[in-house]
Amino acid sequence: MGDFEIKAEISLFGEGVAHFIGYFPETPRQLLKSFGSYHFCTNPECVEKPKHHSAAIPKNEPLVTLIQPSLRRLETDNALSSSQTLKLLTQVEQLLRTNIKPRRCGSDCTGGVWIFYDSQNKPLAVFKPCEEEAGLKSGEPARRGICPGEGALHEFAVNYLSHSESGAPITALVSISHSMFGEKPTVGTLQEYIPHTCSSWDMGSSLFATEDVHSIGLLDLRFLNTDRHGGNILVTNSKTLVPIDHTYCLPETLDETWFEWLQWKQSRKPFSAATKQRLLDLPVEQDMIFLKSCGFSSRIIFNFALANMIIKEGVRRDFTLFDLGKICSRIIIDSPAPIEEIYTKAASACVLNFDCLFDFLASLTEFVSEYFDAHPSLTECAQ
Repeated sequence: MGDFEIKAEISLFGEGVAHFIGYFPETPRQLLKSFGSYHFCTNPECVEKPKHHSAAIPKNEPLVTLIQPSLRRLETDNALSSSQTLKLLTQVEQLLRTNIKPRRCGSDCTGGVWIFYDSQNKPLAVFKPCEEEAGLKSGEPARRGICPGEGALHEFAVNYLSHSESGAPITALVSISHSMFGEKPTVGTLQEYIPHTCSSWDMGSSLFATEDVHSIGLLDLRFLNTDRHGGNILVTNSKTLVPIDHTYCLPETLDETWFEWLQWKQSRKPFSAATKQRLLDLPVEQDMIFLKSCGFSSRIIFNFALANMIIKEGVRRDFTLFDLGKICSRIIIDSPAPIEEIYTKAASACVLNFDCLFDFLASLTEFVSEYFDAHPSLTECAQ
């Protein structure tokens, strides 16, 4: 596959570059750990070897650094390069420079969550350090198929590849150098804080817009969210829905996906023409290459490809979000979901070859199509 280069845009101090050039990481954790040995500079031509940070942070070195993985062969515009993201990093940088530290979130959070407040004591941003993820110390993951300590990269990848089309908060992978987090830089996700009135399970679902429900549902299906419940769907003053907490997406297993919106009537309504076209145009091949560059396992990438091919084929057949949700989750807990049955058949015949992704996806689509043909009752339209 060749080599790749990790770059970091440094807030406040211009077009800084963090150099890390090497082969594809074997695991997401390997990639995340490598960020702590960056050499930071403001000279794009600098090619010095990585140097470890010292305990004392130089005055001219940023406290908050944006890490933006990007393959040389994959050029994708996304939220990480937007002015909103850089503005958020700049604001957090300024808070730390003036020694305004974040506050740890309450006990209802499964992992370490820190909230930055501005000078007016209003929530500004949320930081989730990799080293404080649930299950990292005990060794027991909060969700099977998600390795503790790698959740930040999972959440970042969801935002990076979805382009925030679902309304999810801007999510950046960052390194924070501050004494409150220890001597070494702390890597994690930094997200904008979304003002909201309540979560979705505090309000009747009949008030939600169909497009909002479809957007969130399709995000969950594309990335096989194993933790979508009413508490991590926020409701704003205008009744707009905002999905948060995507740490437990992109799993290695297929038996833990469950979606709150399956119980909402909007999931049974047809997709709009614009939504259908967007789904049919999804760049699944490029997305798979990006996931490979982050060190995600072949099983995770296979699952991702399968979920996306199910969505595409389902859209061609006018399946609803509800139909797709039933295919990708266990309605009866002890009975395999259709996606598991398709995987069992396809995995023995479809070899994940990154040099021939087009052929791989074509074969996967054929398995999905054959399964749908053999099970016409999958869609409510047939009943």
